[in-house]
Order: sequence, then C-alpha cells, then structure tokens
Amino acid sequence: MRTITPALSIVCALLGAVQAQAQEGRLTLVREARCADLFGEGLDRYEASGVEFDGEQLRVVFDNSWKLGIVSPQLEASSAKLVDPDPRLRGSSDLEGLAYDAQGRLWGVVEGARLKTGGVHGLLVAYAKDSAVGPAKLPGELKDGGKGYEGLACVERDGKTVLLCLLEGNHGEGGDRGKDKGHGRIHAYVLDPAAKELPQPQVLEVPATAAFKDYSGIDVDGDRVAIVSQSSAKLWVGAFEPGTLKFAGPGRVYGFPVEEGAKKTTFDRVEGVVWLDAQTLACVSDRAKPDESDAHDQAIHVVRLPE
Repeated sequence: MRTITPALSIVCALLGAVQAQAQEGRLTLVREARCADLFGEGLDRYEASGVEFDGEQLRVVFDNSWKLGIVSPQLEASSAKLVDPDPRLRGSSDLEGLAYDAQGRLWGVVEGARLKTGGVHGLLVAYAKDSAVGPAKLPGELKDGGKGYEGLACVERDGKTVLLCLLEGNHGEGGDRGKDKGHGRIHAYVLDPAAKELPQPQVLEVPATAAFKDYSGIDVDGDRVAIVSQSSAKLWVGAFEPGTLKFAGPGRVYGFPVEEGAKKTTFDRVEGVVWLDAQTLACVSDRAKPDESDAHDQAIHVVRLPE
C-alpha cells in the first residue's frame, strides 16, 4: 500500500469538501405570501410555527395565538380565513406543530409547560372540525431548562397511530449540549385506544446528516420525512424503512433560496414544513428577531426540491 504524500492528502481533502458541498442542494421558491396579506388584521403579528395540509387547504398555527389560519396551497387571499378553535382560549398558545393522522384527525403540540405537579411536559391538542379539545399532558418529561417540542408528524405502525414530536435542541436539550449539531431527537408516542394513558415515548435519533443548530418542524408523507431548521435555514429529506421507525440511510440536506447577489439566505425564521407532493413543500416562518432578516418572516412559502 502506497503512502499518500502530504500534498496529495490536501488535494483529496479539497475534493472531499467540494463533493460534500455539491451534495447539499438548493430549494427553489415557487410562491410566497405574508400572513398579514392573507389574514388581514386578525392578529397584530403572525408568529407562524406549524403547518399542515389536508389535500385541499393548508392549516397554520401561530405560537402567539390559538387562532388557526386556513388558506389554499396557491396562497390566494380569497381563500384565506382565521378561525377561533375555542373562544375560551386566549393569549399565546405556544403551539409548534400540526399533524393529521390516517383517520383524518388533526393534532397540535404545545412546546412545553411546567406543570403544578412538577416537571416540564409537552401538551397535546386535538381538533374536531377546527375546534380545539385539550390540551392534555404528554408523559415524556422534558429536561429542565432544555428545549421543548417544535414539530409534530403522524405515522401508522401496526395499525396504531404514532405521534412524532420533534425536539428543538440537539440531544433534546438546551444550553451548549443543545447546540452540538447532528444530534436531533424525536419522541415517538403510540396512541393505543385500549390503553388508559399514553406510554413513555420511544426516542428516535435523526441521522447525523441533519447537522443542524436546531430543529423546528417535521412532516412525514408515506415513509418520506422532511425536517427543517430555523437557525441553520436548511431542510433535511430522508425516509423511514417501510413499516418501521428506523431511518433508511443518511438522507440529504437542502439550503433555502439565496437572493441574487446575496452571500447567504434570508430565510431566517422557518418553523414548520409540510409535503404538498413529492417535489413540493410548504413552510411557514415566525417573526424575525432584531438581528435577523425580515425579508421572509411571518409568511408562508412554497418551495420545490431540485429535480
């Protein structure tokens, strides 16, 4: 076996870097609309945090309100409306994700709350004809001071619905450990009609290819999985092995669009994602912070994967 010279080692490293860079695709923006342009003055701000698609309309949740935004995937203002799921629910909702199950039931997940009994837990909301029921405690305790649930998806396994709750921080934690990129975590809850309460969650490890600073939204279509990151401004696409909760392969990462002449993307606040078809996804964005670009904040974006 020949020894590689230092100069050749450098060349190989450079080629490897180019290949890794080439493997990251770039999303194309198909269309976009500000929530204020769609829903008017129903809210003074639109901190969009999750989105779902029923095959005809998008439904959007906002973490600063319990109201539910409904609009066509074409983002036509004439199709847009705000509904009040429960007049008794006021103030910030902290809702971070929406998901339909195979029975057509709509679920929502609340990031987390410290309960009177102690401990921090995510909360589950059920919707019936756009009316909210709950919230109810999810049994998995979130680490004190850590990041809570930021996304929700549903899959069917062995005839039962499984709720996939995406944790915001790496390792499911906050602090420095939560910034340790490439350690995304999902809590999987099995809904068993015969059980009196939910079991403790199974913890799934997101493939390390999704080496993100945080994780802000998830959707599953069939076995295909999409996960977005707010801080990294990227999308990871992968898949489950059919009929399992085991990820099949490393998946692939895509960057959000970059405007001509810009050095980086200005999609700084993407928080939710949903598949529209095999090549197209809808995403929603929260309100920008003072040090972030507001070019695409408080909006719904339809993006397309490279062919």
